[in-house]
Amino acid sequence: MSFKFTAVLLVLLAMLAGGAYVLQKSKPKPPSNAPQYLYKYQYEDIVRIDIDLTEKSLHIKQVKVGDQEQWQFADGDNANADAANAGNIQLIMSGPAYGRIISEGPIAADKLNEYGFGKPSITATITLKNGLVHKVFMGDKTPDGKFHYAKNADSDTIYLIDKVWGDELSRVVNNPPVPTPSPEPSPTATATATSS
Repeated sequence: MSFKFTAVLLVLLAMLAGGAYVLQKSKPKPPSNAPQYLYKYQYEDIVRIDIDLTEKSLHIKQVKVGDQEQWQFADGDNANADAANAGNIQLIMSGPAYGRIISEGPIAADKLNEYGFGKPSITATITLKNGLVHKVFMGDKTPDGKFHYAKNADSDTIYLIDKVWGDELSRVVNNPPVPTPSPEPSPTATATATSS
């Protein structure tokens, strides 16, 4: 085989490889399976949570006590909340993933009522350290009961949110993060401690 023939073959091979590379780079990337969120914030930036159901509500806020952050109930006497449970609520409220979009753009009031937004079953509000306030409305459940219709207060877009998120918000309102009292010592243990 001659040197010229080998050189031509190498040039052709290089051109084919270059063409294949260019084609591969220009190919659209497959869609990502990463979840999409109704809204998303860092949970540690949330300093107040307000969840209003039809007949009950929960209002907790984070306050600085000395050099530490403490969760307190924001209504009544500002009693301390259980830190671990309040932290879980903070995480839940950082942002729910949505299944799909039902409707985008301006929507008529009667259509909003059809999805349950005339009187939302849940109104959830978070306040961030920087003062931003974000409010979400949850309407009815879908006919199959697997999702809630949900929308951000500042948008007309209606999303499907897994019913678990709505169930969880209802659960925390009905079981607020009240600190568990320390068990009181039994009279026998107290008598033994004083006699020694």
